[in-house]
Amino acid sequence: MGKWTARLAAKTASSPLSSTDETAKRGLLSVLAVPSRGSAELSTAPVQPIGEVACMSAAVSASALAAVAWTDGDIARFIDRRSRLMRWGWPEEDAEALAERLVARDRARDDDRVNCTECRHYRPGRCGNHRAAGLHSSEIGRDLTALLQRCPGHHLAR
Repeated sequence: MGKWTARLAAKTASSPLSSTDETAKRGLLSVLAVPSRGSAELSTAPVQPIGEVACMSAAVSASALAAVAWTDGDIARFIDRRSRLMRWGWPEEDAEALAERLVARDRARDDDRVNCTECRHYRPGRCGNHRAAGLHSSEIGRDLTALLQRCPGHHLAR
Protein backbone atom coordinates (compact mmCIF):
# COMPACT_ATOMS: atom_id res chain seq x y z
CA MET A 1 0.00 0.00 0.00
CA GLY A 2 2.82 2.38 0.73
CA LYS A 3 4.06 2.33 -2.85
CA TRP A 4 0.67 3.30 -4.26
CA THR A 5 0.06 6.10 -1.79
CA ALA A 6 3.55 7.49 -2.56
CA ARG A 7 2.71 7.46 -6.28
CA LEU A 8 -0.62 9.15 -5.64
CA ALA A 9 1.02 11.85 -3.52
CA ALA A 10 3.64 12.46 -6.23
CA LYS A 11 0.99 12.79 -8.95
CA THR A 12 -1.37 15.04 -6.99
CA ALA A 13 1.22 17.17 -5.19
CA SER A 14 1.19 19.87 -7.86
CA SER A 15 -1.66 20.92 -10.08
CA PRO A 16 -1.15 19.94 -13.74
CA LEU A 17 -2.67 23.26 -14.79
CA SER A 18 -1.09 26.57 -14.10
CA SER A 19 -3.31 29.39 -12.94
CA THR A 20 -3.17 33.04 -13.83
CA ASP A 21 -3.53 35.94 -11.48
CA GLU A 22 -7.07 36.49 -12.74
CA THR A 23 -8.22 32.92 -12.05
CA ALA A 24 -6.57 32.86 -8.65
CA LYS A 25 -8.57 35.94 -7.63
CA ARG A 26 -11.96 34.98 -9.08
CA GLY A 27 -12.24 31.26 -8.37
CA LEU A 28 -13.11 28.28 -10.51
CA LEU A 29 -15.95 29.70 -12.59
CA SER A 30 -13.81 32.43 -14.09
CA VAL A 31 -11.52 29.86 -15.72
CA LEU A 32 -14.06 29.55 -18.48
CA ALA A 33 -13.77 33.25 -19.30
CA VAL A 34 -9.96 33.45 -19.41
CA PRO A 35 -8.26 31.81 -22.39
CA SER A 36 -5.25 29.71 -21.47
CA ARG A 37 -1.81 30.74 -22.69
CA GLY A 38 -1.10 29.64 -26.25
CA SER A 39 -4.72 28.79 -27.04
CA ALA A 40 -6.79 30.22 -29.85
CA GLU A 41 -8.67 33.42 -29.19
CA LEU A 42 -12.37 33.35 -28.52
CA SER A 43 -14.67 33.60 -31.51
CA THR A 44 -15.93 37.07 -32.34
CA ALA A 45 -18.57 35.91 -34.84
CA PRO A 46 -21.85 37.80 -34.55
CA VAL A 47 -24.56 35.99 -32.68
CA GLN A 48 -27.90 35.59 -34.46
CA PRO A 49 -30.97 36.55 -32.47
CA ILE A 50 -33.29 33.67 -31.69
CA GLY A 51 -36.09 35.08 -33.83
CA GLU A 52 -33.95 35.05 -36.98
CA VAL A 53 -32.91 31.45 -36.44
CA ALA A 54 -36.53 30.42 -35.96
CA CYS A 55 -37.61 32.22 -39.15
CA MET A 56 -34.78 30.77 -41.25
CA SER A 57 -35.70 27.18 -40.54
CA ALA A 58 -39.43 27.44 -39.85
CA ALA A 59 -40.37 24.78 -42.39
CA VAL A 60 -37.68 22.38 -41.21
CA SER A 61 -38.39 22.90 -37.53
CA ALA A 62 -42.16 22.56 -38.03
CA SER A 63 -41.80 19.18 -39.71
CA ALA A 64 -39.22 18.04 -37.17
CA LEU A 65 -41.41 19.26 -34.33
CA ALA A 66 -44.45 17.45 -35.74
CA ALA A 67 -42.46 14.22 -35.64
CA VAL A 68 -41.85 14.48 -31.90
CA ALA A 69 -44.41 16.92 -30.49
CA TRP A 70 -47.64 15.51 -29.16
CA THR A 71 -50.97 16.96 -30.15
CA ASP A 72 -53.77 17.62 -27.67
CA GLY A 73 -55.35 14.33 -28.72
CA ASP A 74 -52.10 12.44 -28.07
CA ILE A 75 -51.84 13.96 -24.61
CA ALA A 76 -55.47 13.15 -23.81
CA ARG A 77 -55.02 9.50 -24.91
CA PHE A 78 -51.81 9.24 -22.88
CA ILE A 79 -53.47 10.58 -19.72
CA ASP A 80 -56.54 8.37 -20.20
CA ARG A 81 -54.46 5.22 -20.70
CA ARG A 82 -52.11 6.00 -17.83
CA SER A 83 -54.96 6.68 -15.40
CA ARG A 84 -56.81 3.50 -16.45
CA LEU A 85 -53.67 1.38 -15.98
CA MET A 86 -53.04 2.92 -12.57
CA ARG A 87 -56.67 2.18 -11.57
CA TRP A 88 -55.97 -1.43 -12.50
CA GLY A 89 -53.02 -1.49 -10.08
CA TRP A 90 -50.08 -0.84 -12.38
CA PRO A 91 -47.16 1.11 -10.90
CA GLU A 92 -47.05 4.68 -12.21
CA GLU A 93 -43.72 4.18 -14.00
CA ASP A 94 -44.96 1.08 -15.87
CA ALA A 95 -48.28 2.72 -16.69
CA GLU A 96 -46.54 5.77 -18.15
CA ALA A 97 -44.11 3.65 -20.17
CA LEU A 98 -46.92 1.59 -21.73
CA ALA A 99 -49.13 4.63 -22.37
CA GLU A 100 -46.23 6.40 -24.07
CA ARG A 101 -45.47 3.34 -26.20
CA LEU A 102 -49.12 3.19 -27.29
CA VAL A 103 -49.12 6.88 -28.24
CA ALA A 104 -45.96 6.31 -30.31
CA ARG A 105 -47.66 3.35 -32.00
CA ASP A 106 -50.73 5.47 -32.76
CA ARG A 107 -48.60 8.23 -34.23
CA ALA A 108 -46.66 5.82 -36.47
CA ARG A 109 -49.92 4.58 -38.07
CA ASP A 110 -48.08 1.75 -39.82
CA ASP A 111 -48.14 -0.57 -36.79
CA ASP A 112 -51.26 -2.74 -36.62
CA ARG A 113 -50.31 -4.50 -33.38
CA VAL A 114 -52.66 -4.20 -30.43
CA ASN A 115 -52.41 -4.37 -26.68
CA CYS A 116 -54.50 -6.33 -24.16
CA THR A 117 -55.27 -3.18 -22.16
CA GLU A 118 -57.14 -1.75 -25.16
CA CYS A 119 -59.37 -4.82 -25.58
CA ARG A 120 -62.96 -4.87 -24.35
CA HIS A 121 -62.44 -8.44 -23.10
CA TYR A 122 -59.53 -7.54 -20.82
CA ARG A 123 -59.92 -7.31 -17.07
CA PRO A 124 -56.85 -6.84 -14.87
CA GLY A 125 -55.00 -10.14 -15.05
CA ARG A 126 -57.67 -11.90 -17.12
CA CYS A 127 -58.69 -12.28 -20.76
CA GLY A 128 -62.41 -12.84 -21.31
CA ASN A 129 -61.78 -13.99 -24.89
CA HIS A 130 -58.78 -16.23 -24.25
CA ARG A 131 -59.87 -19.08 -26.54
CA ALA A 132 -60.24 -16.81 -29.57
CA ALA A 133 -56.91 -15.23 -28.62
CA GLY A 134 -55.23 -18.66 -28.71
CA LEU A 135 -54.54 -18.87 -24.98
CA HIS A 136 -55.10 -21.97 -22.85
CA SER A 137 -56.05 -20.03 -19.74
CA SER A 138 -57.87 -16.81 -19.05
CA GLU A 139 -55.17 -15.64 -16.64
CA ILE A 140 -52.55 -13.42 -18.24
CA GLY A 141 -49.57 -11.75 -16.68
CA ARG A 142 -48.54 -8.13 -16.94
CA ASP A 143 -45.73 -8.94 -19.39
CA LEU A 144 -48.15 -10.42 -21.92
CA THR A 145 -50.61 -7.63 -21.23
CA ALA A 146 -48.02 -4.95 -22.06
CA LEU A 147 -46.84 -6.71 -25.22
CA LEU A 148 -47.80 -5.24 -28.58
CA GLN A 149 -49.08 -8.17 -30.65
CA ARG A 150 -51.46 -9.26 -33.37
CA CYS A 151 -54.18 -10.97 -31.36
CA PRO A 152 -57.00 -12.75 -33.24
CA GLY A 153 -59.37 -12.30 -30.27
CA HIS A 154 -58.82 -8.59 -29.79
CA HIS A 155 -61.77 -6.21 -29.96
CA LEU A 156 -61.31 -2.50 -29.29
CA ALA A 157 -62.98 -1.24 -26.15
CA ARG A 158 -65.08 1.62 -27.45
